[in-house]
Amino acid sequence: MNIQIPFQLLAPLSSPFQLADYKARIKDYNDWSQGQFGLVSVRKLVRARADFVDFILLNLWQAAELHQEEDLSLLAVGGYGRHELHPHSDIDLLLLTSGKIQQITSDKISAFLTNLWDLKFDVGHAVRSIKESIIAGRDDITIATNLMERRLICGNRHNFDALEVELNKGKFISSKNFYLAKRDEQEKRHKHYHSTSYNLEPNLKANPGCLRDLQTISWVAKKHFNTQNVQDLVSQDYLLQEEYQEMEECQDYLWQMRFALHLVANRGENRLLFDYQPQVAELMGFGDDGKA
Repeated sequence: MNIQIPFQLLAPLSSPFQLADYKARIKDYNDWSQGQFGLVSVRKLVRARADFVDFILLNLWQAAELHQEEDLSLLAVGGYGRHELHPHSDIDLLLLTSGKIQQITSDKISAFLTNLWDLKFDVGHAVRSIKESIIAGRDDITIATNLMERRLICGNRHNFDALEVELNKGKFISSKNFYLAKRDEQEKRHKHYHSTSYNLEPNLKANPGCLRDLQTISWVAKKHFNTQNVQDLVSQDYLLQEEYQEMEECQDYLWQMRFALHLVANRGENRLLFDYQPQVAELMGFGDDGKA
């Protein structure tokens, strides 16, 4: 069960768009979320932020009059597509169409994205047709991985369903080829981060044994078994229940550390630098003796 976001944080926002009103609402949410850290599970907090960003995006979508564009869909992909956002995580979006975008639609999209940037969101976005999305995914394993974890926020449901059909076809990328590409990607990343400096000031996302490795396990398995739910891997005999629980516990611990790091650094920092370590330890409840 997700944490209940206070109703006042989800009250209707001003129309037409007023930057100051949105900034104030986002600050109120961030203050509330920071106050909840340590009181509720970090899993609930990262999912609550995804819910709140959904709310902001829906309001901005309306403000830009994109709800009038019948052929346009707004998808969350990557970590945001998994419904997971840390305090300063980037937001990956796919604006999906069935064909060519008209200039008037393009202008509205530009306004939508400009408002997001003005609100200081770190946005990664692509505007593609269904066909373009498939081609891009075949050519780039990072795009293919992002597309694996997709979620419709608003807009044309038919486009989303059509993309689902294409992504689930073996000719998009086979399970074997996906595994080999992710294995090569992991080996290169491990080699890059295997040094003393990264061991003492680890990157919680990219270091060997950190979040990216846990995600790689789930990506490979999700692709092979055609599922978006890690827990399904237990019923597929890919993971034992004990292994699944251990993965979840490890992820939650790294998430708690990363959440605290974002709060301390006040930005999307994943490196646990010496300057941040005492404050992160304090937020996580560790005393001077190193014990929680």
